[in-house]
Amino acid sequence: MKSVLVISGSPRPKGNTRKVLRLVEEELSRRGDVAFEHISLGSLHIETCRGCLKCMRRHEARCPCHDDLLGLRDKMLAADAVIFASPVYVHTVTALMKNLFDRLAFHCHQPAFHDVSALLVTTSELTGARETLDYMRFVCFTWGFRIAGELGVVYPSFVAGGRYRAQAEAHIERAAASLWDSMTTPRPSPSLKELAFFHLMRTKVTLHRDVLPRDYEVWQERGWLESDYFTDVAVPRWRSLLARALVRLRVRAILREAGIEASALSTSGSSGRRRRSAHDEHRDVQPMTDGVHGLAQQDVAEQTVAVGPHHEQVDLVRRGEAGQLGHGVAMG
Repeated sequence: MKSVLVISGSPRPKGNTRKVLRLVEEELSRRGDVAFEHISLGSLHIETCRGCLKCMRRHEARCPCHDDLLGLRDKMLAADAVIFASPVYVHTVTALMKNLFDRLAFHCHQPAFHDVSALLVTTSELTGARETLDYMRFVCFTWGFRIAGELGVVYPSFVAGGRYRAQAEAHIERAAASLWDSMTTPRPSPSLKELAFFHLMRTKVTLHRDVLPRDYEVWQERGWLESDYFTDVAVPRWRSLLARALVRLRVRAILREAGIEASALSTSGSSGRRRRSAHDEHRDVQPMTDGVHGLAQQDVAEQTVAVGPHHEQVDLVRRGEAGQLGHGVAMG
């Protein structure tokens, strides 16, 4: 039996997002034995992030917020798959979902979900599905999830029926099939962009190891400072070498934009080694944080396996938007 954790960021537990999730679950259950656990973020006590960075400097257990967060995180780690679902609020996720992402931000530096698949789901009244899915995908990518696909539904068009509903139902079916396949097949060798992200993050945690020592400790403990990737999978040597070369160019560009002398950075930085002078002089290189996340956000849209071709997903959203001018249905 496969276990799927469904996390909803909707403040309306029985709203439109839940109705779409029910259809996804029905399709998934047709493919095998699945046990679902439903989490409505609004029912949990999760405080807002205080920005103290103790999760990255010391340990997540040192967080001053004593709430339900780590219990939920442990459920995510134990599941075979997690479905993240949020309606569109101002062209992004709800505050409930954003708060979860913020509180688990340390997993962007300490990815832990490489053995867990993810499906991303959003519903909208008219616009914003694409931006919302892009943001959710970026977060889940940096956390290490194997992203099986994504699903965006313009709910008023779905309710209205016709061609859009038929197309949306087909996407729901493909989403369920994609998630089932992801849970039941081995994870493939990392793509070039996944490898580039790995080496760029290794450079970042090395440069910041005195500023954010817990990040560095995690990478040491898991052997990532010397390994070819986060997981023990075969990585073609040419792909690894190319990823390292691309990262060196990217790091130099980031430092140059920040006014830092790029030549001070050892070219072996992406492998976890660095010159002491570069580390001591620039140990608080904040632009590295922006650069690492910017590269991931730029790359992940192309490397993620979507539900159907990328243009097909976008067209589905647009067709729903075009058919719903004048509708004003509350979402959630």
